[in-house]
Amino acid sequence: MRFLFLLLSLFLVACAPSQKHLDTKETTDLKPTLADYHMKMKWGLWEQASLYVHPSKRQEFLGRQEELGEEYKIVQIDVKSVKLDGIRAEVETEIEWYDEGMVVKKERFIEEWAVLDSQWRRGDAMKKDEWKKRKQEIEPAPEVPEKNEGGDLSEPDEE
Repeated sequence: MRFLFLLLSLFLVACAPSQKHLDTKETTDLKPTLADYHMKMKWGLWEQASLYVHPSKRQEFLGRQEELGEEYKIVQIDVKSVKLDGIRAEVETEIEWYDEGMVVKKERFIEEWAVLDSQWRRGDAMKKDEWKKRKQEIEPAPEVPEKNEGGDLSEPDEE
């Protein structure tokens, strides 16, 4: 009888909700979100992966996966860096994939993530080169002073 009671007790403890899942810090933790999202991407579970995408970008995400076709397979996704800024993050990944050509390709991507309703959601994702161009358009390079005749740096003439 004690064995049955012990077994029932262990079962109930295992089924009880964990405080870990109720903690607000845990609901905004990015690492497990990235791991699950990238695992779903690697296995081609586009519908499930799309649940991590911001609702305003979800249809675009699913359309892009449909365009890539059934021959598109992700071999590996490695997170190379994460720049966390409060409720926003820039995640650099390196993705290896192949398509109908059966040649493995590798490229770096930037994923933009933000917390929405206590959960991390992926916004834009683009090739790193495209992201750099977009960032330069938003934040132009600082003005470099010109050299004068003597080779010294001088301030631009103000008129």
